[in-house]
Amino acid sequence: MQFPSPAFPRRPSYRAVAAAAALVLACHAAGAAQTGPVSPQARAQAAYAAADAAYQAYAAGAYADAADHAARATNLVPRRRDYWLLLARAQMALGRLHAASLALDAAERARGDDAALAKLQDELTQARAREAAGAMYAALAAGELPRAVDSGTLAVRLAPADPAYRLVLVHTLLRQRRFAEAQGFAAEGLAQRPGDGALWALSAQALHALGKDDEASGAAARALQQPAPEALLRQQRLLAADLALAQGRPGGIGELVEPMGAQDAAAQSRRDWAAQEFARPQGPRPALPLPAIDCSGVQSQGTCMLQAGALQALPGHADATAAYAAMDRKDYGAALRHARLATEASPGQRAWWRLHLQAAIGAGERDEAEAIAARPELAAQDRLQLAYLSLRAGDDPAGLRTFASLEAQGELPPPATLDAAYAAVRAGRDEEALAYFDQAVAYANEGRLPLDPQRLYETKREAADVSRKWGVLASVTSRNAAGIEPVFGAIGSGGNQRTTQGGTEAYWRPWGYGGGRYVEVFARGFATLAADAPGAWTGGDSFQGGIGARWKPLAEHDLVLSGSRIFGPNVRDAWLLQAGYSLEKGTELRLDVPSWWTTRNYVEAGKYLGEGQHAWYAVASLTAGRSWRVGGDERTAIYPHLYLGAEHRSDDPVARTSSGVGAGVTVRQWFREGATRGPHSWWEVTLQYRHGTSGDKRLDGPYLGVALSF
Repeated sequence: MQFPSPAFPRRPSYRAVAAAAALVLACHAAGAAQTGPVSPQARAQAAYAAADAAYQAYAAGAYADAADHAARATNLVPRRRDYWLLLARAQMALGRLHAASLALDAAERARGDDAALAKLQDELTQARAREAAGAMYAALAAGELPRAVDSGTLAVRLAPADPAYRLVLVHTLLRQRRFAEAQGFAAEGLAQRPGDGALWALSAQALHALGKDDEASGAAARALQQPAPEALLRQQRLLAADLALAQGRPGGIGELVEPMGAQDAAAQSRRDWAAQEFARPQGPRPALPLPAIDCSGVQSQGTCMLQAGALQALPGHADATAAYAAMDRKDYGAALRHARLATEASPGQRAWWRLHLQAAIGAGERDEAEAIAARPELAAQDRLQLAYLSLRAGDDPAGLRTFASLEAQGELPPPATLDAAYAAVRAGRDEEALAYFDQAVAYANEGRLPLDPQRLYETKREAADVSRKWGVLASVTSRNAAGIEPVFGAIGSGGNQRTTQGGTEAYWRPWGYGGGRYVEVFARGFATLAADAPGAWTGGDSFQGGIGARWKPLAEHDLVLSGSRIFGPNVRDAWLLQAGYSLEKGTELRLDVPSWWTTRNYVEAGKYLGEGQHAWYAVASLTAGRSWRVGGDERTAIYPHLYLGAEHRSDDPVARTSSGVGAGVTVRQWFREGATRGPHSWWEVTLQYRHGTSGDKRLDGPYLGVALSF
């Protein structure tokens, strides 16, 4: 029996590599070099040892050591593509992209896995694109526009499908008045992404500067046709209005800005300019202002956003300019002081309220930021940004308050409901989390939240874990002799005869899921049902009970600490302190693929305390194999696997430590699934044949286990 699986995916485990083998083989190769020519076999062994050491170093995060070992492997056997790929990956982890490129060039000349080579080449290309984009952003922050264009051009050529890189590059070219180049990059991007409204808007700017006003008007119209949240559509309308004003076409301004309402200051300034153009058709026209570009939400939205520029200086303009400059310097205190003055002077200037909001967040003035977010001058998208900024700062409660205010006004976008659910989970607010999970599932069923079947299933499973208040665990095992039963501890004594045992536990979470750091109170009982050993206790005589509590202190790791009082008719009363840790990958059901790799790792140690009690035990097991989804119910999987295990009992008079290896198969079925909750329960049957490698026969012979988690 194992502890219940945690709610969310764990980090993958890595196979331990024997460093001693690498040292022995390397020394063997060195000795051969001193006594005569090195044979191909010795070189291959030494190269294998170096690669083995490189894999171990890479898994441990020692990338420089990994690169050194991998370089030795490629020097010894340059025709092995996998060695070159290992070297390239280590160099990439160190940020040595040029060196990684040279290694991949060598890999291309060697024989090996073409798919692995292509995958790593693509990863290198993406890494080079990110490096170039980082240089572009740094140059923009430093005001070095030519250098930003050079770096941005490289980033776009390496990652032509990335909308943010291209949008920033086109925007920078427009700032430099390199209009033809800007239009070329915009047209290239629109051929790939014809639904990119921001890129259509910048294309309109470039075409207008090139004197192609008919094409510019068409591009602005295309920008308005693209589906987008209301906040983005507002910016597109303003940009289209600015273009019309610059072209001397004021007639359509009213229709463009009408949806924004009479209180929108930016829309009103366009109306004022349109009225002036009607009154003086031959009078001066406003120059077409270049929109601002905001990449602060690129991680969550996938691209940057455009914001129309102001047509004229407003009261507070100088303070707003000073606040923007202070934000660039990361002087948030100064930015907040100037932003306060700017918004006080022009309370209808939405962009400045947004600046005020960002400055308040940067300065740590959360109450002020929340008050700003509640103002009607700010669009829902602006208030949503406050929620995400709060989450990135680790303030989940503040983010939840903003999500809740948007939901109350019916302005919370469907994709944000999942982010709100996870924030509520982390904050330990189970009921709020479940409400958001339910809403996300409803949106997915309505087609308003695009979730594939696997992601929808995972969402429902996460909701099921958060909703759990109690549970029952039960197991029956049959193997050679009694021994150690995970969770229950040392049961009976060792030996070689077949023994069948069973146990049941009921638990309750008094404080709920607690963000994955929950406490459980439990009562359990275990007994030997049948035993071949003469004189062995069975039935009620073998009963061992326990009452206690356990604690899972870490949200992201399945570490469980517990303490319980042990009792029974033939058990000396004692306290049992236990610590267990499981690391699993692929144990959850997959609906997106028919089969997947699965590993289950578990270690546990226990100490008995009491009068005359000094015993302790430890158990470890590892199974690895591949799970296959079977049956028509889509909720059953079969798991053929290899087994490795060991047990230690300090009080065993014959063999304190036993170990074994083997192979087996497990069948698991999940059940108790609802409309908005994934399966709450599962049962599984495991059959293994084990070969004992040390100690007595506890881990030898056939093993049968039946388990239930309800």
